[in-house]
Amino acid sequence: MTYIAFDAPSADEAYAEAPEFGQEAMAVAQLVRELEPGHRPAFYPPVTAAEQREVLLRLGAVHDRRWWTTRNDGDLEAARESARRLMAHDLEHGDEVAGAYPPGSVEWRGGPDARRAYLRQEYLVWLTGVSLDALGG
Repeated sequence: MTYIAFDAPSADEAYAEAPEFGQEAMAVAQLVRELEPGHRPAFYPPVTAAEQREVLLRLGAVHDRRWWTTRNDGDLEAARESARRLMAHDLEHGDEVAGAYPPGSVEWRGGPDARRAYLRQEYLVWLTGVSLDALGG
């Protein structure tokens, strides 16, 4: 199979300005709990697609960062599954997508870890507000 080459951010680029790993993992776990059924006060509006996306994005980044540290097969599978869930969400809802390459783009069909590259693209834009095309990528 031939893979398409393009300038997706590396893990180093995507996570360079990310919060300290332990703090971010705890913050994401808290976010997940808050959005679970029964944990959100009844007077709050229903969970929005944007809130769901933030959790998927940040959880995916935590899983991807964990794999970059451990190189454990289980952590790799968790990172791949998280990236798959983010992409599926973005394909369905798409309003919050901000990176240079949208989730349906051919660039993300480039091998088993292309979805993780999509995750890193979207996380970098979410974290910094700077898109790849603005960087000349």
